[in-house]
Amino acid sequence: MKQKKMLTLTFSQLKQIYGQEIPEIVEIADKSSTVEDFKAGILRLLETCRIENEAAEEAREQIRLLLDYDGQNVHELSTGQDMSVQTIRLLYEFLTGTLENMEMPTDLFIEIFQMFKRLKGEVMPLPSPQRIKSRNDRWETGLDEEVREIRDENKERMLHLLIQKIENRKSKPSVRFHFEEGMSYEEKYRLVSEWWNDFRFHLAMAVKSPGELNRFLGNSLSSETMYLLYRARKKGMPFFATPYYLSLLNITGYGYNDEAIRSYILYSPRLVETYGNIRAWEKEDIVEVGKPNAAGWLLPDGHNIHRRYPEVALRALLEERLPRGAALSGKITIRKEAHGYLWIETADAAQVLLLAQALADIMIETVQIRFLLGEIQAHCAVDDAEHCAILLETVRQIWLAEGREGMERQKEIIARQIARCLLEEGPLLSLDGLLQFRMQPYLARWRAAMNEVIESRRLRREQQEFICLLRYFVEQKPPAEPVVFVTREAGEYLLQNAMGDRLAIMKDPFFWEEDSTPEERLLSWLVELAPGEIRLLGVEDAMLVQLIEHIFVGRVRR
Repeated sequence: MKQKKMLTLTFSQLKQIYGQEIPEIVEIADKSSTVEDFKAGILRLLETCRIENEAAEEAREQIRLLLDYDGQNVHELSTGQDMSVQTIRLLYEFLTGTLENMEMPTDLFIEIFQMFKRLKGEVMPLPSPQRIKSRNDRWETGLDEEVREIRDENKERMLHLLIQKIENRKSKPSVRFHFEEGMSYEEKYRLVSEWWNDFRFHLAMAVKSPGELNRFLGNSLSSETMYLLYRARKKGMPFFATPYYLSLLNITGYGYNDEAIRSYILYSPRLVETYGNIRAWEKEDIVEVGKPNAAGWLLPDGHNIHRRYPEVALRALLEERLPRGAALSGKITIRKEAHGYLWIETADAAQVLLLAQALADIMIETVQIRFLLGEIQAHCAVDDAEHCAILLETVRQIWLAEGREGMERQKEIIARQIARCLLEEGPLLSLDGLLQFRMQPYLARWRAAMNEVIESRRLRREQQEFICLLRYFVEQKPPAEPVVFVTREAGEYLLQNAMGDRLAIMKDPFFWEEDSTPEERLLSWLVELAPGEIRLLGVEDAMLVQLIEHIFVGRVRR
């Protein structure tokens, strides 16, 4: 039976379908005196049933999850409240005729029905490519001539509105997007037309109020819609729409249906009414600069992006890195698959190369950081702050070592590897797999830089600990001389007391060696003497001076 027809069935009709199609489930319910007996019977069925295909295995795991969670309380993120899971209990009550709420939708029991059908190995056949194409052809696309004409008209109208917006802006003029004194209207128009292709311009010129929105949409919004938008604004609902996004809407009253994109910015009455109670996605809209939002996304600032999802973010990240004037065409679809795979479909080799170049940027600039952080966390048993410090220092060292030209060469090589994967091996691409199997030389260099940073930081830490030890030793020891003057003669440091007498050379157990340097010998003598005051008269080595100051805190004069 088709899903659409099942939605019209009553409870009694749906129970008959259960008895005809999956009688074993109805039988288990009839033989069970309690819901616990029913759950035990379902579990036995799962353990003994024959699994025909992958869909059946997936259905079995889903049913097991329903059994495990039935009767438990879970925290519902959308409302911020705890709720009791009673899926299997409701199924038992439905099959035994004890369901109290007969007004509830039948959707739950239809979904469970389909789940048990998949358990038996039955899979809904996919429509043929011809049927899919015929369905798609019913709808106009952004490439149709009529649609393009309407959107071109929208763009033309908005270019003039944007000129007015820049001219009448009360806030501090943008450094990037402003008009010079004395420019003609034609010059302003050409400039705004050029800015139109810059995503930063659209972010800067975004519409944030109902009145401005209506003006950009040719005053086409009804009074009811405007009233609803003002209500939403009063409740504090976030509102942000770029001129380009608005140019996609159809305000003519005829032609293509824009409901899908229109509903994103024109709220429904129900959404406005419930705002304040849907806590999960409202938390995502709370953004602090430099901090991840509730969904875990770290955004560039607190005002630019609204509703973040991985697939959307990936496409935006790719498009941001495309050459100026290029765009991802409708021939390309990008979606995230399980196990870290990207499914990238395109029929155009030129588009593949563009995508590969953009993905190479992401590999170098983003995946590199993720890889290094994983390596650092795996090899360094330190806190998160130290992890971040090592990561920052490593990335800085890699990028400085490679230089701009080296980085570009890396990206070009990686782009060719990605393009080869997409053209030769199909649309399924694993960025992690590409990293591990085709980028080993880069991984080796990244690891080497990381190890060098870790070792360098270890040495600095040990040096600091040694300095602290010497400082403690000096502070505990009574001064052998009130004042010591340090001069330099014939490559050696000389020490004199306040009377000008040269102090005898002494050996110090800390680090006196036969092949020690003059600097090491000077530190050894000073630590042994622990003078109340040190006058550095002939010491020009800035690092040595700094070291002495760190050990003899407050005692050094120059």
